[in-house]
Amino acid sequence: MTSVLSGRWRRRAYDGLVPTSADTVADRLAVRPITRGERSELAGVLARAFEDDALSRWIYRDHPSRLRWVRSDFRLRLSQHAADRLSFTSHELAGAAIWAAPDRWKGHATGQLRALGAIPRVARNRVRIGEMQRELDRRHPAVPHLYLALLGVRREERRTGLATALLAPALARA
Repeated sequence: MTSVLSGRWRRRAYDGLVPTSADTVADRLAVRPITRGERSELAGVLARAFEDDALSRWIYRDHPSRLRWVRSDFRLRLSQHAADRLSFTSHELAGAAIWAAPDRWKGHATGQLRALGAIPRVARNRVRIGEMQRELDRRHPAVPHLYLALLGVRREERRTGLATALLAPALARA
């Protein structure tokens, strides 16, 4: 087998043009803004990424509908922070970073109204959610800053650099 480097591509005698390993990694780590049509699928990706998360287990316990509720919560967060245009994903939708603009870490008013509609689905857990929100309010810094609302990647993408790549666009603006 012979291989000749040619720009971004490597030609192998037996299989034609294939991307070099550096290009494959760069393509996999390329991030872009989340589009409206991707929110539902990304909510599922994030829910599975947080399936074993201690906080979601504390809020929703081990209820059989926990994964569905977490997915619904993430879909709401993706919608709430969409106007800030600070949420990013990979081309394969393997993860997402959801950022909030300064002073909008709780989401926009319309998103908060939508959240009220979701409360009946988690009525058993309203007390826990209220406790968590009060604690977040108490500890949240008063200095304006970008707020990382959520960062998650598929299990198989952990430790590949994808989460770091998802953080980069917003950190570059900070």
